[in-house]
Amino acid sequence: PATIRGQVTDAQTGNHISGAGVVTVITGSGIIVASAKTDLNGNYIISGLAPGSYDVVFSADNFAAQTRTVNLLPNETEVVNAALSPNPATISGRVTDAGTRVPIANALIQAFTTDGTFITSTFSDVTGQYILTGLPEGTFTISANAADFATKSQTVTLTPGETEPVNFALSANPASLSGIVTDAQTKAPL
Repeated sequence: PATIRGQVTDAQTGNHISGAGVVTVITGSGIIVASAKTDLNGNYIISGLAPGSYDVVFSADNFAAQTRTVNLLPNETEVVNAALSPNPATISGRVTDAGTRVPIANALIQAFTTDGTFITSTFSDVTGQYILTGLPEGTFTISANAADFATKSQTVTLTPGETEPVNFALSANPASLSGIVTDAQTKAPL
């Protein structure tokens, strides 16, 4: 197994973000595989990780989240430090059915940088409301998707401390595809 360790600090003051920092390790498909809190000196360690590529998301209250990509080799210890910027921006809004205007619960809302790097995600509640906090300043693509609805995306530019409203009206997408996958030579189902 491999290990990731490092320190999380305030980008402006250089002070440690102690006990309040959260480090989350996510696979490319968005599955959380491990997380840890920073200790009193802003340090963290996450061990027992399988070799591979991961996004490491650093977050803390009142700081903008930061994502770093790491490629771990067997038995490697990778040092990944982060300096988080204070006064993060927030995106909030509501997800509804475009035809009926009924709220959509459990819609997945994701934030990506303009080059496609995952930043953070959340789900809408039973009233269709969601909130993404801890975002740094910059331009982001925000997407919303839910079962049986077409995915929608919007681009937003955030400034420090800003709260940006981003609502989504998703169109019903009842069509589906089905079929059988077979071996081209034997015609046996796969």
